[in-house]
Amino acid sequence: MRKVILLVTAMALFFTMIAPPVYAKDNPATKLGRGLANLLTGWVEVGAEISRQLEKKGEIAAIFVGPVLGLCKAVGRTAVGAYDAFTFPFPLPAGYKPVIEPEFVMQDDN
Repeated sequence: MRKVILLVTAMALFFTMIAPPVYAKDNPATKLGRGLANLLTGWVEVGAEISRQLEKKGEIAAIFVGPVLGLCKAVGRTAVGAYDAFTFPFPLPAGYKPVIEPEFVMQDDN
């Protein structure tokens, strides 16, 4: 197991070093960080969506609609996080742009 972790770390560093330079904020390291953050915090979407529904539509929507939408968004954000984390050395989508908006769970939609 230790050899696998060492190999994955070495490959990650290698791919990060040989990646083409990108002069914007989006680069392999940013994509990896975004992926890990979304992979580990995707579940926060449930509470965040309940809060959004409470603010926008009231208590009934927060109770019934919020958890369902939150669960769907949590699954999607976690999957996108896994995609970003595993494909960080490759500029997919073009220029390492985020797959979903907002990039992170509690970030404003603006």
